[in-house]
Amino acid sequence: MHYPATASAAEWANEILALDHLLIEGFRVKELRSMLKALRRTFEPDWKSLKLVEECLIGSGVDEEDARTAVTALRTLHDLRTILRGHSATTKIK
Repeated sequence: MHYPATASAAEWANEILALDHLLIEGFRVKELRSMLKALRRTFEPDWKSLKLVEECLIGSGVDEEDARTAVTALRTLHDLRTILRGHSATTKIK
């Protein structure tokens, strides 16, 4: 990971994508589901990693609002990645 030294949208998009890979895609859905089962929490089969992390936090005793707040920054990063790099929706960039 490097902080982009230019105003190049492509360079920023590449670094946001790399950060997303490092933080978001590193979560293992299978293990998160196992943790939820151990915590006796139910989950939907279509839930992705960030929702599973949020539920694991709640199951571990973290207040629901605090759990949502903790995951919000990760969701924002993932949304940015999708807008800037993942699907190249240039109309949303402006």
